[in-house]
Amino acid sequence: MKKLLTLLSITFLMAQDPISFMGESEPFELDGIAPAIEWLSPQSDEYFDSGETILVNWNAFDESFPVAPIEINLLSTAGELLSQWDNIENTGSIDLTLPDLNFTNAKFTIAATDSYGNTSSDNGDNDIHIGFVEPISFSGESNAFVLDGVAPNTMLISPNGSEAYIVGEIIPVSWSASDDSPENGEASLYISTDGSQNYELVESGLSFSGSTNTITPDIITQNASFQIQVTDYFGNTATDESDNTFSIIPIPDIIFNALSGSFILDSIDPLVNWLFPNGGEVLQANWPAAVTWSASDDSFADSPLQISWSASDIGIANELLASDVENSGTLNITMPDVSSDGVYFHIQAVDDFGNSNSDDSDEPSAIHHFGCTDPGADNYDIDAEIDNGICVFTYSLSLHDGANLVSFPILPGDGSIALVMGSLGTNITGVIGEGVGATQLSPGQWAGSLNNISRTSGYWLLMIEDDILTFTGTRTSPEIEYNLHEGANLVSWPFTASYEIEPALPDNIETAITGIICEGTAATQIAPGTWVGSLSSFESGKGYWLITTMDLDLVYESPALGSIGVIGPFSDVNLKNIDSPTRLKDDQ
Repeated sequence: MKKLLTLLSITFLMAQDPISFMGESEPFELDGIAPAIEWLSPQSDEYFDSGETILVNWNAFDESFPVAPIEINLLSTAGELLSQWDNIENTGSIDLTLPDLNFTNAKFTIAATDSYGNTSSDNGDNDIHIGFVEPISFSGESNAFVLDGVAPNTMLISPNGSEAYIVGEIIPVSWSASDDSPENGEASLYISTDGSQNYELVESGLSFSGSTNTITPDIITQNASFQIQVTDYFGNTATDESDNTFSIIPIPDIIFNALSGSFILDSIDPLVNWLFPNGGEVLQANWPAAVTWSASDDSFADSPLQISWSASDIGIANELLASDVENSGTLNITMPDVSSDGVYFHIQAVDDFGNSNSDDSDEPSAIHHFGCTDPGADNYDIDAEIDNGICVFTYSLSLHDGANLVSFPILPGDGSIALVMGSLGTNITGVIGEGVGATQLSPGQWAGSLNNISRTSGYWLLMIEDDILTFTGTRTSPEIEYNLHEGANLVSWPFTASYEIEPALPDNIETAITGIICEGTAATQIAPGTWVGSLSSFESGKGYWLITTMDLDLVYESPALGSIGVIGPFSDVNLKNIDSPTRLKDDQ
């Protein structure tokens, strides 16, 4: 405690002649109270390398501190001074470089001296270890073990700055942490009310990643902040602080001046619950997504909501997505143009009386770029990470005059005859399928029972002269199913690569197929899995008659492209911008 004195007359009696002061002196201060000081870290049996730079933390307070009142010493267990750092500002933390020495046991001490010479000190509770440590020896064969020297990836999610809380208000605090350790560690929460200069412990033993509720202290300030300290299974520690300070305001006084009419007092926080995306979803970057929530309050204004997002894996914390949002329960929001597997969403609701509440998504969602990932497609997107299923390819098929038995592994979304056959003009006179057919009456005008080309069917194309059929479309799924009836079935080959007959047919139905006929070639199964004839393989762009002994469902086996490649002549089929057979993808 400082005392202000006005001295009228003071006489000091000493062994020599007394010194007398007569009259009135100027006011002055007397301070006999030592500073308050507490060493925080490191102090828990930690290991450091010689010459390593480490972060140390403390709390110190005094009304009469000079600019640099702190002194830190590193002592051996015998009391030998190993290193000293003095004239340190009272910032609460500083990076110190350890001496290039080896000591199995050492201890930090800290001292603070105020402007009146009053001194206090403190030291770490446990010894630390620098440099050389007694070697660990293993005898025999050990089980597998993990050594981890990497601190956890830590992010304080909320509060993250610019909020205002009333003294005594409950504050929900949330954070996330990730680490490669086999088991999670724990977290400790600290609060500062002086702009991050000094932090005091709020709660320890918290979950590695999670949330807690804490009560706002009875301190009025605009410079409050939280700090989360996370320690993993191996003792590695990381911290994160609020990006900006928040305010702690006093409980407002209610003053009545004269008679008032009816009025409302509301101190109840809104109810708010984030619904979607709530964890596990994969969202398209830079694309609208319909987010949903539920929120209610008796005093909501027209636009009481704010939505933000965070992703610790790419260093994003509380990035605003939408502000002044109406409480409609849903909103189309364009997702950020990023790539992340750890996206959390945050919604905050504030009513007309300043009461607020918030909620976060329960688990992380992913945001990635969608597009065509096939390098052979016309619309290949080099930035795409997830295929959107709309890769487009240009398809060309060489046709000779007369009847051509064909099928289409690529087709446009509109499979009408007029569109598919459009590039041939009047050079094609008719299309015949199994039990159906169509004739071209005039350019683009077709008549008959066949209106649309099917991906599973084969067709006879009747040509006047040699020509090339060309169109763009999407690939047929390799898992497309053929519903075959007993007898002859005119079907397609759905792949853009060739494949031998026997491995292309599933073993459980192969024996029910007795023959295969193509244009000018055929094959017969003389024994299970043994085929003879001029036809040895299925080829892209060809149609086939499958002769079966019963009704059955067929899904072709996908070509083993790495080993078989293209079999036989391929001169009548030209695929522009389609993968070569040795790198054909599964989605063909």
